[in-house]
Amino acid sequence: MALADIMRLITAQTAISLALLLSGCYSLPHKIVNDEPYTGGDTQLLRVAFGSCNLHKKTFHKPWTWKASQSYWKNIDNYFSAVSGSGYPDVWVWGGDIVYADTKRQKVLKDAYDAVKSGEYRVFEEKCRASGCQIVGVWDDHDFGGNDLVGDLKICGDTSAADKGCAPVKCLRSDKNPFRVLTISERKAELLRFLGEPTTSKVPGGEAVYTQHQYERNGVTIRLLVLDLRSGRQDPEQCPGNPRIMDETQWRWLRDHLQDEKVDLHLIVSSTQVLRTDGKKDSWGQYPGERDRLLSLIGRTRAQGVVLLTGDIHGAEISRYTPDPKAKRYEFEFPLYEITASGLNRLRCRWLSVCGYDWRNEHRQGFVRETNFGEIEVSKSADGTLRLTATLRSTRNPDADVLLRKRIEFAPRRDRI
Repeated sequence: MALADIMRLITAQTAISLALLLSGCYSLPHKIVNDEPYTGGDTQLLRVAFGSCNLHKKTFHKPWTWKASQSYWKNIDNYFSAVSGSGYPDVWVWGGDIVYADTKRQKVLKDAYDAVKSGEYRVFEEKCRASGCQIVGVWDDHDFGGNDLVGDLKICGDTSAADKGCAPVKCLRSDKNPFRVLTISERKAELLRFLGEPTTSKVPGGEAVYTQHQYERNGVTIRLLVLDLRSGRQDPEQCPGNPRIMDETQWRWLRDHLQDEKVDLHLIVSSTQVLRTDGKKDSWGQYPGERDRLLSLIGRTRAQGVVLLTGDIHGAEISRYTPDPKAKRYEFEFPLYEITASGLNRLRCRWLSVCGYDWRNEHRQGFVRETNFGEIEVSKSADGTLRLTATLRSTRNPDADVLLRKRIEFAPRRDRI
């Protein structure tokens, strides 16, 4: 191709990018919330770090992957080992898209996980575990097997489809079925192997990977609930009525944990965002009935303090939903915060650094377009108030770059005053 042709191509691409920017299709929201951390007197209870969307390798025919690198793990490791002053967290949570392995072949999936394990992450993982840190996680679409891939596929002849409200039934030739060669159980085994769990681990739900982890600290019970939003999920385009994002078994499991009265704080991990209702991008907003069900469940079970930890959007965001006491829609009495840490090494940027963040979030309190991870520090004050400091840090310079920080409080339980 001649130089003149290349220049014309670049000029055309620039014109397209500018048009997208001016049209609002690729808006760049940038809103900051940066509270000061709590200081003095509190009893430290638990530290949880989390992140999602880790582009594990460069791909020649995908230019937006060319900057992919795992070197940021050195920065995260240095922050915890030398800078934070508190050492490694009690828990590291993988919030989905640990790898981008859109595949039907087990070897490709295994190699993708191994590529992460053989890089700088291995040093962080070994030092984190040696300090007593627990590593847990869940999949999202790309480590599940494909962009927007759902686990509940309707095959021709599925007589149960009508009962599940899905029409038309999604017809797939057997050679097009992504689970024909690499089953969901085999995908689960690879994820558990990466996380260091036995492949026969008694994770509930059969093929699903949702789990709960409980921590007792100074008379306070904290429960980490990790949801699986892929294995039982239905395609909203194929199920136009009320598609589900979790199957009934997982809903019952979640209900039982939320209504446990001895738990003081619930940290709910969702691989996609919950609060925003804009259904343009992958989120609970595409499943309005399921979103209402989740928020209603939090209120109906009288769950003590709840905070959502989410990912997927390739940006750092903090959102807050405050229930209207007059409407009495969801019945919970506290503001519901969502802390989104996404894009460990990836943003929604492709040609000429034009970045596509074109959805609205009416509950947004802060947003920064930067690679990031999250940190939740839980403490208890002298009067029994639970205090959380939610911080989103840059993976490029985590010790210096605090992107967003929010302080969250839950009053002492009435039965313990």
